Amino acid sequence: MKLYKIENDEQGIWYFTNRNKAAKYIGTTQSYLDYCMILERPCKGWTIEDVSDSIDVIQTKYVDPERKRL
Repeated sequence: MKLYKIENDEQGIWYFTNRNKAAKYIGTTQSYLDYCMILERPCKGWTIEDVSDSIDVIQTKYVDPERKRL
């Protein structure tokens, strides 16, 4: 399974099955998220990494969350 991990000090760690879902969650475009991944720098305060090869078991509640709107 292909997974992307995003991490923020205030909001914790979340996992996504594709970059578009991760980008939407943090409020940016997939192209900007890809750019940040290439440069290995934070994207809008979130660190992003491809963790497909290093994840064995992740609880499903942490995969593809949707941000609640206020």
